[in-house]
Amino acid sequence: MFVVGFALLFFSHDAQADNPAVDNCTCSKNSVTHISIGNKIYTNSADSCNQYCTNQGATLFSYGAFSDYSPVTKTKGGSPYIAPHTCVCTTGAKVYTNLVIGTYAVSSEDACIGQCQISDPGMYNYDSTGFKSVPAKVVTDASATTPTPKQFDYPLLESFPGFFKAKDNLTDLPSLILAIYKFGIWTVGIAGFFMLVVGGFMYMGSAGNTSTAGSARGIIADALLGIVAALGAYLILYVINPELTKINISFTTVEVKFVNIDSSNPNSSTVCNDCVSVADICKESPCSLNKTLAGKLRTALNGQNARITEGWPATTDHSSSCHGNGTCADVNLTVNKGAVSDVKKLYDAIKATGLKPVYEDTAAGCAKYTTAGVYCHPYPTMTAPSFHVNM
Repeated sequence: MFVVGFALLFFSHDAQADNPAVDNCTCSKNSVTHISIGNKIYTNSADSCNQYCTNQGATLFSYGAFSDYSPVTKTKGGSPYIAPHTCVCTTGAKVYTNLVIGTYAVSSEDACIGQCQISDPGMYNYDSTGFKSVPAKVVTDASATTPTPKQFDYPLLESFPGFFKAKDNLTDLPSLILAIYKFGIWTVGIAGFFMLVVGGFMYMGSAGNTSTAGSARGIIADALLGIVAALGAYLILYVINPELTKINISFTTVEVKFVNIDSSNPNSSTVCNDCVSVADICKESPCSLNKTLAGKLRTALNGQNARITEGWPATTDHSSSCHGNGTCADVNLTVNKGAVSDVKKLYDAIKATGLKPVYEDTAAGCAKYTTAGVYCHPYPTMTAPSFHVNM
């Protein structure tokens, strides 16, 4: 705890940001003495530093650890200044005394998680809100989430006379089935001919023995009957339709779609109905929602400081069964949580897509949102207000 606390204290005053997305920004009033305005801050670009210093009434700005001062642009423009947040990554588990991987300046909690995932530590701390476990990385490689269909490959243990040799690797299943069929026809013909020969030799060697001669005649008759039956069946099929005597086997390739959905069944989750992954806009991972709901939420959350806080599978028990099949979700702001204007803006964006948002809070908390035109439903046990969104 001492190591982490020291890192946080040091960073909050004048620590160099390790995240390449931000750098030093210093504002000055005088080109000779470079009298700085306020303490050094961190911004994500030279334009952002220029804009910040313009807003402060400065005449010069310096972006980067060793850069010279440049005149500020009096007309407002460029990238807006984004106040950086503190992010600490550590390999610690419960006591947090293990090695601190780094202290970073980031613009969101998701950026903090992403920064910590690069070094693969165990825990992260965003804006001193307490340490949390770093979630697993979301797999974006299609080859990792979509299994490759297995190719038919069968090594023959024995040969098929006239068709395949032993130990041949067969990669075409229809060819193997046709070979078995043709080999069976040949076997019937050869067996019939063989039994005719056997019956003939027995009849010639009977030497007047009526019993042996009778057996020989029976074998010959059975052999002839088998051959006639086989040829007769072929002839009947050919007369009905010549195509019935041909075997044309082919397989049609069927596209199988794989969706990266966790198969676990926690907290009353059942089966996610026609779901797709939304882990990139969700607090948890894995995280999936019904395809229609997911598409509309992506539109609603575009440009909003908000994310999905509960998708499928559910992380806790819910009274609404829709959380168990991915047809509803919980959504919340990532900054200015609870601010009436921001809640109203997000409410209107969700409602514009045709979804049904309900802001959930206590009875006392709902009053101000209802006044602003947000449908708010009170729950006495609510600990953190958020949106519940249905299709």
